[in-house]
Amino acid sequence: MPGHAYVLGLKVDLAIERNDWETAMDACQQLAALHSPTTRYPDGYTCLASVALFQEDEEQAAEHQAQAEEIAWKDRLDVSLCACGFSTTPKSARKAGLWHRSGSTPVPTASRPHG
Repeated sequence: MPGHAYVLGLKVDLAIERNDWETAMDACQQLAALHSPTTRYPDGYTCLASVALFQEDEEQAAEHQAQAEEIAWKDRLDVSLCACGFSTTPKSARKAGLWHRSGSTPVPTASRPHG
């Protein structure tokens, strides 16, 4: 069942841990393809928005977030929570001294090794 939403979600998580953005976006797009007029499924679009945020592509993240919010029903409060990340993206957080890069991976300052 490699196309099951749960398996695709795990694939996204593993790809993000490995900074494999192409695989992460591909799996998110497969999740987005599960949405249909008869079965609303906003999770693929929140996935795309989240991966775009990790890549600091705020414009693409906002586009996918808007798609997710358009699809989601009012009881899917988790969909609107993703939008909260737009005000604390790595780019704006770095300006405030709350975030830095460690290699190619953004790391919250609280996780920064001392010394």
